[in-house]
Amino acid sequence: MAFTAKQELIELLKDDHDFRKINLSLDNIKKALAIFSNPQDDFESVIVAGTNGKGSVCTYLEQLCLKYTDLKVAKFTSPHLISVTERIKLQNNEIPEARFVELLNEIKEKISFELTYFEKLSLVAFVYFSREKVDIAIIEVGMGGRLDCANVISAEKRKATSITSIGLDHVHFLGDTVEKIRKEKEAIKRKTVPHFDYQDYDFPGSIQEKNYSLALEIFKKAIQKTDIEIDKEYIFKAYKTSYRARFEFFEKYDLLLDSAHNLDGAKVLNEYLKEEFKGKKIDFHLAFLDRNYRSFVRNLIEDIDVEKIFIYQLEDDRAAVSKIVLRDLKEDLAHIEIELADLQKPTKSENFKVYTGSIYFCGQVLKLIGN
Repeated sequence: MAFTAKQELIELLKDDHDFRKINLSLDNIKKALAIFSNPQDDFESVIVAGTNGKGSVCTYLEQLCLKYTDLKVAKFTSPHLISVTERIKLQNNEIPEARFVELLNEIKEKISFELTYFEKLSLVAFVYFSREKVDIAIIEVGMGGRLDCANVISAEKRKATSITSIGLDHVHFLGDTVEKIRKEKEAIKRKTVPHFDYQDYDFPGSIQEKNYSLALEIFKKAIQKTDIEIDKEYIFKAYKTSYRARFEFFEKYDLLLDSAHNLDGAKVLNEYLKEEFKGKKIDFHLAFLDRNYRSFVRNLIEDIDVEKIFIYQLEDDRAAVSKIVLRDLKEDLAHIEIELADLQKPTKSENFKVYTGSIYFCGQVLKLIGN
């Protein structure tokens, strides 16, 4: 039975909240891709793995390619904030919903075995890019590297691989040390393919400056390969309009929205707040999927003038229970006023506001803000 767009998106979104449906094998995606004549090898790709920063590096690289080459550029990233179509882009435009559903229904017709949520999305992306005859696709690894769907792309079609910063995340699947996680991510490397690793460079500046510098390194040495003058200010502006909830400031509400959701992300956001909003009293608005919220908050608010913390409950079976979060944080931070809250459209108030803790939460805030 063919699904309508709305039905299919609801079904996919429902599956997206079930991490038990992760297939720690590439067998099924390889079989599925073979049925579609291996579309992942119909174009060149840059594959980017890492714990934090990989989405930013992909977006900076995408904008560099769009501005300074005549290439037809695609991008596949995860997760999304509001709509699943955000993950699949061509020339900086999301895949049309009708086309997305058309491809999903074709997959349903041709594939008789079960695919996970991420395998389905990867298949849609690869088929779409192939049929649209893209020149280069910038592929963000979903999790790890060794067993990610991106790792089925042949060495011959890998223009470059890259690893951004690495920290402790998805430890149940990738390992409980940085060394184990790095090994999983380094599995995207191929001997014949140029590789760009964040740890091999000493880039100056803020975290976003460093992400940009890594993208520029990939662009100049693996894609453009000629010395051209880059308008950095233009690329940063293009990045801000195409990549949401990453240090995103809304002047109308005196609000910063950031999708930090792990310890490294909290540390980066903390440094950013101290650099860009020094001396401001801050109200933090937080919601969590990750159970490691106590360490997250400690890293987030270190040396910051916190006025108040608001805790929200996410409608997700993986979400941390807000009442338990409240209890734990009150125990840890007795000097700070902390309370539960219901998510509503923000208003401008006396204190500067920061909304963070979960990508899903940031998506909910963006829906309320309405832009």
